[in-house]
Amino acid sequence: MNKCFHDLQYTYATRQFEQGGDVLTVSKLLGHRNVNTTIDTYVHILDDLKDAVADATDDFYRSIDADDRNTIGKNMAGLRLVK
Repeated sequence: MNKCFHDLQYTYATRQFEQGGDVLTVSKLLGHRNVNTTIDTYVHILDDLKDAVADATDDFYRSIDADDRNTIGKNMAGLRLVK
């Protein structure tokens, strides 16, 4: 098997993101001078993780019954966004 440093680096970064590592910290650990290098290199992984989190949220929302959804909606109605 012919592996190089960048293969190890790629695997390391992927695992960090899968475990919830934030982009800035992973970027610094990889030695990237600019966080955009990390984002550009691993954007597809970040998109996959975003989709997985969205799917998990959808699954959770579907698992609660309609009465609970209405209660959650009423409780959130009083919240306001802070700018």
